[in-house]
Amino acid sequence: MSGPVAAADVIEAIHDDRLVALLEAKLDDGGDDHRLRVADHITRSIAAVAARHADAVDAVLRDADIDGVLDPLPERQQRPVVSVRVTPDDLDTTRKALSAAGYAPLHQLSPGAWASYRRVHGETRFTSPSDDGAQVQVIWGDDRDPPRSPLHAMSRPGFDQWTGTDLPAWAWPGYVAVRMRDVVRHRIMGRPRSPAVGPHLPTPGDLVEPVLTWAGIGEGDVLLDAGCGDGRVLVEAARTIGCRGIGIEIDPALAELAVERARRAGVERLVTVVAGDIEHVPAPDTTAAFLFLPSGLIGAAINQLDRALPKGATIVAHEQSPLPDRPAAEDVAPVYGSSSLTVAHRWTVGGPR
Repeated sequence: MSGPVAAADVIEAIHDDRLVALLEAKLDDGGDDHRLRVADHITRSIAAVAARHADAVDAVLRDADIDGVLDPLPERQQRPVVSVRVTPDDLDTTRKALSAAGYAPLHQLSPGAWASYRRVHGETRFTSPSDDGAQVQVIWGDDRDPPRSPLHAMSRPGFDQWTGTDLPAWAWPGYVAVRMRDVVRHRIMGRPRSPAVGPHLPTPGDLVEPVLTWAGIGEGDVLLDAGCGDGRVLVEAARTIGCRGIGIEIDPALAELAVERARRAGVERLVTVVAGDIEHVPAPDTTAAFLFLPSGLIGAAINQLDRALPKGATIVAHEQSPLPDRPAAEDVAPVYGSSSLTVAHRWTVGGPR
């Protein structure tokens, strides 16, 4: 029987999306490792979250008279994902039914962008109306329009085009022209492409306190959430830890939701939300910062915070996917909520890089 599993092995498995495979290999074969037993409990709790959403999605489909098929759920899951297969003819009805039930499309696309997207891809995702981080994957086929040549691949629109330009549904072929315009700008004229901010993916509510506690953030801190979304991290931090929070959110609608969430939770005195971007950080009193951003933006965000925050401030980021090696984190660890998991990274402003 193999020896204890190191934290680094668990982190690597999470990064490679094979934590469940690691647990099956080590535990189902009679192993008894405390670190894996904890992970096993959490992955089973995550699967239970997915099962609750599967029941809810099944009811939504039946009420809308949609002939969808739910994929079987495993006993363990690294992320709470429910997959449902529908016909292309039922796709728009499924989107409307899920949206009416509170599941939000992961990508907010205009009618024309959606018409283009559904001809290129064969799946889309919705986020849970609750704080559990669950997603519903709706599948209606394979990749609908795989690249057939280098020219076809070059002209194939993507999220830069779909989210950057609004077209009516009838004009969906125009995204090919938008894509070619961008190719000319970026590849031929040499204009740099800005990293995509990506869709709003909230941190599961049960992860907030464990991540902040692991990073040493407490009641006396002033926490900055760069890209605070609907404010759930700041509200949960104020509610459970008692620290003050400042949120920065580039989407004005999400910033308004964050203000409203703080008011409903009764912590509006502790939470301030600013509509803007990380370039304008109100940081004089900030002692800690929280990041949950696309990995391509993390490095630049940390460098910006390193310049803006006072020396000794703590920066913590979390993500199941690997983060860039630079700037190197001082500490990295798997962190667990009651039914979610992540990998947390910690830096100190002015510390070693």
